[in-house]
Amino acid sequence: MTFEFFHDNEGSPHVKTDGAHARAGCYLESDVQGSAAYGKRILAAIRELHGGTRGRFEETGNAHTLTLTPVRALITPELENAAPLSMDIAEFEKLLSSWVSFLEKA
Repeated sequence: MTFEFFHDNEGSPHVKTDGAHARAGCYLESDVQGSAAYGKRILAAIRELHGGTRGRFEETGNAHTLTLTPVRALITPELENAAPLSMDIAEFEKLLSSWVSFLEKA
């Protein structure tokens, strides 16, 4: 998976991803947005999944429902009739962690 983070002319954070992971980019932009704290809360849930203290995490945000298990991340759009994205939890964790780092540097 390839991704690139940037700010638009108004200072809003955005991400470019490869076509297969475009839904993940939409999730970051519309649900996590510019909130590093929100991203960190999801990363904490992922650590709990890895540690076995949580079996599943699910939350509906502005435009998507995020469902996490110890092995998968499922991003389901709520506002459009489009297919959900299922990806490896480690891949999602890397993307989200990079997004949080990007936000904290801004």
